[in-house]
This record gives sequence, C-alpha cells and structure tokens, in this order.
Amino acid sequence: MLASARQKAHRAAELVDAIRALVEPLEAPNGVAILTEFDDRFEWVVALPEDTLQRAAILVGETAHAINSALDHVWFEIIGAPATWSPPFPLTDEDAQGEQRKGRGTDALHQFLRSDEFRGVRVHLQVTRRLDEIDKHRRLVVAATQQTSTTSTVFLGEPYRFDVGVTFGPLSSGAPLGTVWKEGLPRPLDELGIAFDFVVSLHEDDALLARLLPPGERIRPVPLLNAALSALHTVIESFERVSAER
Repeated sequence: MLASARQKAHRAAELVDAIRALVEPLEAPNGVAILTEFDDRFEWVVALPEDTLQRAAILVGETAHAINSALDHVWFEIIGAPATWSPPFPLTDEDAQGEQRKGRGTDALHQFLRSDEFRGVRVHLQVTRRLDEIDKHRRLVVAATQQTSTTSTVFLGEPYRFDVGVTFGPLSSGAPLGTVWKEGLPRPLDELGIAFDFVVSLHEDDALLARLLPPGERIRPVPLLNAALSALHTVIESFERVSAER
C-alpha cells in the first residue's frame, strides 16, 4: 500500500544526498573563500563555481516537489480518489475539517491528523509545500554562518556586521566576505567558526511562512528537507497502520 508515495519519498532522499554533496565543499570555508593581501589589509573573497547555485536551486525544487507529491499520493490513495482528481493532503486543521465534513477519510485517519504526533511534524511539510511553490532560482543564496561561542565580532563587508550565532548573507561569488587590517593577523575562517550553507531568502510579505517560521528564520534546505522526509515517513507509516486497523 502507498507504493507510489514510498517511491517518491525514496527519490526525494536521493535528491537530498545530491544537495548535500554540493553543500560539503561550503562547509570547508577556506576552500570557497580566497584570502587576498592588500597594502593595508587582508580580505577574504567568496569564490564559487558559477553553476553551483543553479544546480542547487534545481535540486531543491525537485526535492520539495517530490515530497509534496508523495504526501498528496498518500491522501488520494487512502481516500480512493479517482485518477481524474488529485486532492491535496490536508496540512492544516481547517483543511482536515473540510475533508472530514465531505466524508473523505475515516475517523481514525482524522484522529491522526489531530494528534500531537502529526501536529509536531507537519510544520516541516507545510514549509516544504511552500518551498515547492516559490521561485528557488531567485531565492536561493549562499550565506555564511558563525557557529562558535567566541565573543568576537566578524565583519562581512559593509553593511554586514553580525555577532555570534547569527546567519549572515546573502553572499555571491566575488563578494567581499571579511577584512582584517594589517595590525591584526588573518585567521582561517574555520577558526572563526564560519561556514557556508545554502539559504532560501524569504520575502517579508510571505504571510504563510511568516506564520509558520519564527521571526528572522531562514530556510536551510538540507535540514528542512531531511525533517520533511522524516515527517513524510511518519505520515506514510501511520496511515498504513490506521488503514490496516480498519
């Protein structure tokens, strides 16, 4: 049962691995930032292959679509929707109540949709569904992150000045990353706790994501898609169990 959903979930997992392969070089920051010496300063400059963001955006889009499609397959297989009609999986309380009023799905299925187990993971699926809809090619950027507990401040080219634990960016190839004046000594970026990752920049007027995400939150595709995959497997396994108990 739910074979098509499982196949799509498997494909999504393969795509996440492909995205992770693109992220791995970014996690070694000295490999994507070139240190250049000037008369009065040292400066790091971001150096990325030209097609990195384009390839990542395509993979992120394909992964989000595969997860979203798998989720919808779960729903219309469970409720027996005809091939000419593909109802989306109800990811909100309002949608679930609407489906229940229309007599779609069993009481046991709707009990799962109201359960703490599902409500605890559905935000990952909701954000992934929105990620499937927005334009990844213009929204996906590379951002620098600082992950150490040091109290120092890192400067990332004007106007980027951020304290510890804040995600900086966006950055593009050739953008100045940081400056150290000659009275200071340049330290490797990894010693400063700086790494890079893909980040989806969000429009401030995106009401859905504003409701789902904490203020200032940014979407890092690999952690998000991994969490969404885990949530998808929870849904598949729970729906199969509930259906077997009918």
